[in-house]
This record gives sequence, structure tokens and C-alpha cells, in this order.
Amino acid sequence: GVEEAYKAFGPGMKTYTTTEFLQDEECQNRIWIISSSDYDSFYEENFNNENYKLIENKTFYTNYSGKEEYKIYLIQKNK
Repeated sequence: GVEEAYKAFGPGMKTYTTTEFLQDEECQNRIWIISSSDYDSFYEENFNNENYKLIENKTFYTNYSGKEEYKIYLIQKNK
């Protein structure tokens, strides 16, 4: 599934499909978030606060099975 697809980003990276990584002490520095239009408020609900800094975000549109919208966020975890 998803974990296999994102291995290309690096052997030291982990892929999570839940918010359990927020409690993981190994989770430091930068975090990539890929959010679909089905759950567009994920960044706002979990990372739009003083614990994280938004570095960049972009929106992409695809036409796989109708028009799909994806947002990709790169954030920095404050120490």
C-alpha cells in the first residue's frame, strides 16, 4: 500500500496513515503531509500551531477517477 509507494523518499523515512506519529519521539525535523480533498482540514487541526512551522504547501489536481485535489505540506517540527 502506501508505505511501499513512499519508500522512494528515503530509507530513513517512515510512512504513517494515522496521527500516531505525533507521539513518536523519533519524529523530528521535517514532516511531509499529503492530504486529499476528503480530509482537507488535517493540517489545520494538527499542525497550525506554535509547535510547527509551515515551510511550503502546494495543491495538485489529478483526473484519475474524476477530478481529485491533493495538498502537500512540508512543515518543520519546532524543538
